[in-house]
Amino acid sequence: MLWSCVYCQYIDSENYHDHLIRACKNKQTDVVLRTIVQHIDKCELDKVDEFGDTFLILACTNDMSNIATYIVNNYYDKCKLDQVNIHGNTALIVMCNKNMNNIALKVIKNHYSICKMEQVNEDGNTVLMIACHKGINVV
Repeated sequence: MLWSCVYCQYIDSENYHDHLIRACKNKQTDVVLRTIVQHIDKCELDKVDEFGDTFLILACTNDMSNIATYIVNNYYDKCKLDQVNIHGNTALIVMCNKNMNNIALKVIKNHYSICKMEQVNEDGNTVLMIACHKGINVV
């Protein structure tokens, strides 16, 4: 754990986004949160990778609901909530698939106009279809 605490100090300033993605994929919540809080101006949360994923989609995919909640609450304007990855998923679709009900509801309530509710993923499902199938009654 010491590695993850001191690692942030040695990041090349142009690689904050890559560091954030690596920490997210390794589920290092403390590193992700520290990096965002201390270096939000360098994190490029709105950057899209070669698979069409934003940091928010990756955070949700990696079951980091507390990070997703923090980002949506504080930096929703950098989240690209309308971004669709190569699997046809938006962050909201992933939230519903991962049963992140509270944050999904907050996104719908506060940012409905940019949510792409009609988006169909590679499985042929929309956000509402996933929510109904999983019995998520908050959506």
